[in-house]
Amino acid sequence: MAKPTKEMENLFKEQTMLTKKQKFCVYLATASKDGVPNVVPIGGSRLLDNETIVIPDNYLNKTKKNIEENPKAAIVVTDEEKHDGYQFKGEIKIEYSGPIFEDTEKFMRDFCKAAGIDPPILPRGAAVFTIEEIYAIKPGEEAGKRLI
Repeated sequence: MAKPTKEMENLFKEQTMLTKKQKFCVYLATASKDGVPNVVPIGGSRLLDNETIVIPDNYLNKTKKNIEENPKAAIVVTDEEKHDGYQFKGEIKIEYSGPIFEDTEKFMRDFCKAAGIDPPILPRGAAVFTIEEIYAIKPGEEAGKRLI
């Protein structure tokens, strides 16, 4: 497993805060068993710890099917103003019960309340992404370079 640096963690947290006015800055890419790609914008994602990203399964239809067929995935977090960001590669699974799911449900209730969304959007599951590799996506010579 790869562990993000504090700088990476801070960018992720900063870009997923409500102060960004629901601007999508996190994207999840998956592929079917036949290699057909799918990329979706994600709201409500968060770092669970320094090796795990949790995404609420609010509307993951094609994505959910892809995860069931092929657990390999990538997540991109961007800072459009700074033209910076990171690509995380790893494996993903969906949990429908247990502590991570319950925590995700509470997180979404709080997230929706803070955003003025009523009734709240409640997740059907919690997509748990284990970070295995991290790459730079900032334009320039470092773009695409494996960092961790």
